[in-house]
Amino acid sequence: MLYSTGLGVQKNMQKAVEYLTKAAEHGNADAQFKLGVLYDEGNVFPQNSEKAFEYYKKAADQGSIEAQYNLGWMYANGQGTTKDYEKAYELFQKAADEGLPAAQYSLAIMYWHGQGVEQDRQKSIEYYEKAAAQGYPEAEANLGYFYKNGNEVTKDSFKAVELLQKAAAQGVPEAQFNLAMMYLDGEGIPQDYVAAREWLEKAADQGDKSAELNLGVLYGNGQGVTKDYVKAKAYFKQACLHKSEEGCAYYKRLNN
Repeated sequence: MLYSTGLGVQKNMQKAVEYLTKAAEHGNADAQFKLGVLYDEGNVFPQNSEKAFEYYKKAADQGSIEAQYNLGWMYANGQGTTKDYEKAYELFQKAADEGLPAAQYSLAIMYWHGQGVEQDRQKSIEYYEKAAAQGYPEAEANLGYFYKNGNEVTKDSFKAVELLQKAAAQGVPEAQFNLAMMYLDGEGIPQDYVAAREWLEKAADQGDKSAELNLGVLYGNGQGVTKDYVKAKAYFKQACLHKSEEGCAYYKRLNN
């Protein structure tokens, strides 16, 4: 599709949409999926979840795994249609069977919570493992947390660190926080307050309230940093604003 990329011809999104629409009307699954994305994101014309759902369904019915995943997500969240976990599960399963890591991750969540399918924590772990093996960062983050705490798996601090490092490097704030805590405790990795602070800062920059809280503690105690009550107070305030009860308590204490 030259018009959509601007390769070889002058970029013209309106023309591209016309071609996509014609192709979609003639049953082209790729065009149907792309139109679904355009309506879903609302960057080209007004966002329309119902239209997005319509085009995703057409593409999904023809076997587009990306459309199956997006359609499943819409069913799971009640966007553009009535919420239906069972239909979401069916669509995620189809896409996961074709190896789509996002669908494998979504199935893992559904098995974990018993949404649209009978709860099965071991099945959930299996799908987390499949998605993580393909480098899906959120799956790596959750698995790392499970191995850190021994949730439904044998506790393995070294494996936890390995998974959390991968997810943290890809910007997952929960992984950055949990990796920081492992550095703080010297769990599965040599204790390193400086590294802990750096990862906490990365997570806090994304609004992670637990990271903000722990940064406040580090600055309040002078662990890996110069003791600084002003910074501690600022981090506790941020944690409090993000609904951390502990953050509010610490902030109140420093104000007294």
